[in-house]
Amino acid sequence: MRRNHAIAVLSSALAAFACSGGSSEDPTALSQPLAQNISISEIAILQTLKVPVMQDGDVADRGDIPLVAGRDSVLRVYVQPEAQFQPHSLTARARITTSSPMGSYAQVFSASATISGPTTESDLTTSINIPIPGTVLQRGSAVTVVLNDTKGDDPSSTTSTAKWPQDGSSSDLAVMNGGDRVRVMIVPVQYNADGSGRLPDIDDTQMAAYQKHFFQLYPTASVEMTLHDPWPYAGAISANGTGFSQLLTALGQLRASDQPDPDVYYYGAFQPSDEFATYCGGGCITGLSPIGSPYSVGVGYLGDVATETAVHEVGHAHGRYHAPCGGAADPDPWWQTAPPQYANALIGVWGYDPYLQLMIDPTTYTDMMSYCSPTWISDYHYNLIFTRVRTDNQYFDDFSSGVASRETTKRYAIANVEETGDVHVSSAAVREPWVALGEPRTIAWDGGTATAYFHPYDHLPGGVLYVPDEVPARAKVTALRASEIATTLLR
Repeated sequence: MRRNHAIAVLSSALAAFACSGGSSEDPTALSQPLAQNISISEIAILQTLKVPVMQDGDVADRGDIPLVAGRDSVLRVYVQPEAQFQPHSLTARARITTSSPMGSYAQVFSASATISGPTTESDLTTSINIPIPGTVLQRGSAVTVVLNDTKGDDPSSTTSTAKWPQDGSSSDLAVMNGGDRVRVMIVPVQYNADGSGRLPDIDDTQMAAYQKHFFQLYPTASVEMTLHDPWPYAGAISANGTGFSQLLTALGQLRASDQPDPDVYYYGAFQPSDEFATYCGGGCITGLSPIGSPYSVGVGYLGDVATETAVHEVGHAHGRYHAPCGGAADPDPWWQTAPPQYANALIGVWGYDPYLQLMIDPTTYTDMMSYCSPTWISDYHYNLIFTRVRTDNQYFDDFSSGVASRETTKRYAIANVEETGDVHVSSAAVREPWVALGEPRTIAWDGGTATAYFHPYDHLPGGVLYVPDEVPARAKVTALRASEIATTLLR
């Protein structure tokens, strides 16, 4: 039995905007005087990361950073005053036009600030920052930005550097759909190995902290955080990792039994001792996931250790490997050839914290999939997690195929791959599309072969193998990991 405690997404304060009415005058017209002796040097939209929009008068190259549709954001207007400019208050306005099958509509959002010098990347007080509600950031949205003053150039000017695009047209924001939501189910593990029946910290404050940290880092418009009923568990869990794989296997079986929607990520939170310092005083493993499978386990103590572990482990569940800092094992090979700004798992690009309203320095923060701190998320992992989130949200780019749907998947038994390489097939089974996102492995027996999918553990040897139902006992599977030889399936 599950009970849901939805935690709402914290939205930034949003500026008022003009809506069309019965008047013949266009209320969204950018008709105020354009500021003089100052230029718009850059425009970006701040979500989890800085998403470049314009730089030096041209459409900016944002690389692979997605601009997520539906997410409350901040449009940051960077300024470059000229020598004649005197410090005073200016207003920036952004006219966002969105086209849809029902027609086009425009809305204007604005903010004001006293400008005394050029914008500094790390200091949001040196730019004009316009809150933008996620409802207007949709596929096909385009923007025009102006700097207005009480007097100045004619708003129709096509040469003013206080307007972009200068000809008064709109520039497509290249908004990407598919990041509607991320769904995480916190499963409170009732720890019975020591007879305590101890539960993790799951009060409203801690649940809100989980939701907040996921929203800070994930490429999504919303985070749906829910709470499972307490789940009794008798196995012991040790700081050195003993017991983790057994707990994870049991959680996978619980998820298979519950049959939630495929996009619900189970996170089993547990407390193997009263205090985290007691558990981890000599070093410890704090969590475990099979990479690419939507369930993870981790410590559930009050505070950042729980939320940071959860975001890291659910990152593994979204298919991400480690980033190489702090001794993280088996890092993604991409980091070996990454550009210099990603050395030691640095995030590589500027980030933005929507709660503290601060810029996140890419020379200081390391990727959340590393073991170093402080952490944020790199654009590399942000883009890859967004791809998985789009899959979870059943988003397809090909609209010609009609209503988005998923192919029916076959049934797979859940097999635990132990450190020794032995494979024990359980009675639990799944029929979900994420199974095939794992690493394909060939299983052979007399008279047939089949493809299984391996989801290796992130922090320990072994993993989970999803075995098609038609595979008989004693079939052989090879190369579960590079160091593992052929092994036999034990049913």
